[in-house]
Amino acid sequence: MSSYTRVIPELRAAHVERIHAWGGDETVLYKALKWDLGGEESVPDNCRRLTLRSLREICREARPVIELPEPLWVRELPSTVAVTVALWALSRGRARFVTYAIENNDLGALLGRGFRGRVLRFVIGTFFGLVLHRVAYGSESAATTYASLPSMAGVKSTVILELPASSPAVSRASDRSGALFVGRLEERKGVRELMDAWAEIEHASSGDLLIVGDGPLLPAVESWVAERPTSRAHVAHIEHTALDRTYGSRVVLVAPSKRDGRWREQIGLPVKEGLAQGLTIVATPETGLAPWLQENGHQIVPLSGLVMGLRTAVDDPLVPEHVVEALPPVDGRERSDQWLKGEMQ
Repeated sequence: MSSYTRVIPELRAAHVERIHAWGGDETVLYKALKWDLGGEESVPDNCRRLTLRSLREICREARPVIELPEPLWVRELPSTVAVTVALWALSRGRARFVTYAIENNDLGALLGRGFRGRVLRFVIGTFFGLVLHRVAYGSESAATTYASLPSMAGVKSTVILELPASSPAVSRASDRSGALFVGRLEERKGVRELMDAWAEIEHASSGDLLIVGDGPLLPAVESWVAERPTSRAHVAHIEHTALDRTYGSRVVLVAPSKRDGRWREQIGLPVKEGLAQGLTIVATPETGLAPWLQENGHQIVPLSGLVMGLRTAVDDPLVPEHVVEALPPVDGRERSDQWLKGEMQ
């Protein structure tokens, strides 16, 4: 009999919500808790710390199926390789490995250029090309990135966009106003560019811009909000369980991220959450969902076009019901899970 186990470097609130919503008989092994989870008391019973003992317990199953962290999560790569080798040895080669991948940066930025970069590509591609049985990609751009790794083309794979599920329970446009940013207050999230863009259009806007988040740019954001509090607002933290009400009170979600070294916006959790609540999305082409968003009437603009994209979205937002109707009936991550678990058959 097969069992399904996820290895997660950081257990966060979104993972726990997914576990509660989708259920399923599986085990989650995590290295650390993300700040948005609150503490150990919020951890479900089927989630355990990643230890040698917990790895041994998983490998007692006849043919365990194990979902690894994605190979191009570079910061976690040494740990992922070590866990994979340990699981393979403890299971005596019986374990089958799958992964879900959304990394969409180019390999030169991720692994370096020149001779060192080529060696890393070969080693990483060959290793995971040999051990992985299935890969589900959350965006076309992620599939393109991984296709550049040697040997990965031979792994059974599929592309299922990481979109939220359609839901009829969204508030009407007449109940909403203003724009929203949710995320870490740092340069790579485009916070400064957002403040500059909003300053150009706020005089003609009927709503305000609410910035939700904390981070290095907090003093700059607080100072900026204080200059014009009637059209600017900031909240350092909203409990994840209460965020739906915040999304549901707005018409626009802004995600103006920009690349920073090894980092590129992969999907963007606020983008997913905003779509689920029927918001019009204003984002840069960095997110892997950019082609789908553009095809469905959202504003995908470079940072240089942020003013125009934001003005267009605020003045003429999409109808929330239409935004939600364009979404798939099943959450993309859940569909990917179902496909990866097909390895258990």
